[in-house]
Amino acid sequence: MPDQWPKEDLDRYLTLEYGFDPDGHKRIEPQRAAVSSKAMIAGTNEPLAVHVGLEVVKHGGNAADAALATSLAQIALTAGAAISYAGIMTAVYYDAASGKVYTLDAGYNTVQNEKEPLTIPKIGEHSGRTALVPGFMAGVQALHDRFGKLPFASLFGPAIWIAERGFTVNPVVSEWLRSQKDFITRLPETRRVLTKENGEIYLPGDTLRQPELAATLKKVASQGSGYMYKGEWARHFVDLVQREGGKVTLQDGVRTG
Repeated sequence: MPDQWPKEDLDRYLTLEYGFDPDGHKRIEPQRAAVSSKAMIAGTNEPLAVHVGLEVVKHGGNAADAALATSLAQIALTAGAAISYAGIMTAVYYDAASGKVYTLDAGYNTVQNEKEPLTIPKIGEHSGRTALVPGFMAGVQALHDRFGKLPFASLFGPAIWIAERGFTVNPVVSEWLRSQKDFITRLPETRRVLTKENGEIYLPGDTLRQPELAATLKKVASQGSGYMYKGEWARHFVDLVQREGGKVTLQDGVRTG
């Protein structure tokens, strides 16, 4: 957990991430980072997420653990702006012990009851028929089960910390929220999470906390990815998609996760 990092490391990476020191005074230029160790090399637009991966290695994790923890943290830092826990995962993994290379394709699964794909509404139209079954979390579980060393739940700690503590919205995330405002505010579920109490879009410098996301991640950490495919999250997903005209069922989740 970031709270357990050396204070100077936490302060440094929070400053790199947000452009301000922990007291909110010193303005610095955010940096794009690529950092390495004997076990891994990681690059992302989120310096704090990169350091999550390094901390995982320091605590006995391997490259699979580091990559997964970094990905989970990065999504929390962007509120799903470009990547999502309900998205996809692809991975290429080199296992030094065997000298073999493995690939993982945890893409979207199609909906079994969708028999007329050419009639699915186009991009920009509201319809549950555009929803597919997400592969990301199934990919997290599969990669960890095959190669991970640390306990599965421990990989979620930094992402949960970020979701609970909140992150400072940067111009990129703010612009994404603004550009998708009509979609974000249409449903009460997304409006509650992705807009402020007064209904306004989050602006650069605002703090966005995600307590509901933290609660979901805690359940995935303790119950495994099946929570999103056969558990409470899956049932909520199916209900919401069907309410919007989609044809997804719980059986689609069982088939994936």
